[in-house]
Formats: sequence, C-alpha cells, structure tokens
Amino acid sequence: MDRPKMGFAIPIENWLTIDLKDKVFYYLDDQKIMSQDIFEISAVRKLKNDFYSGKKEYAVKIWYLLMFQMWYEKWMD
Repeated sequence: MDRPKMGFAIPIENWLTIDLKDKVFYYLDDQKIMSQDIFEISAVRKLKNDFYSGKKEYAVKIWYLLMFQMWYEKWMD
C-alpha cells in the first residue's frame, strides 16, 4: 500500500502465439490485406512470418496491425 504506483506488462507475445493466433491469421490474411489496399502485403506477410518464426520483438507491431484490422472490419466494412 505504501509503495509508489507501478505499471504492468501485458503478455502480448503469449496472446498472439496462443490465444489470438487464429485471429492474427484471419485478420492478416493476404487476401484481406490486399482487398483493403491500405498496407503493403509483402511487409505484413514478412512481419507475420518473422514473428511466428521466433522474432518475438515484432509482437507489438503485430498487435497494432491486429487491433487496426479488427477496428477496420467493425467500423469501415
């Protein structure tokens, strides 16, 4: 109770590799990305492939893309 306020980290890497993996592959699908014509398909594909090949430092970028895609589907489609 007496210590200073502290932030906390959320387990984005774990969510993206376990719980949200199906959503990542759905929302970052090549056809979906190409049909929107917002992002460069090759860059999204490389980012996704690199992340799932072990480059966990891309987790936040994947997270941002996923959140954008989910928002876009809800409000723009």
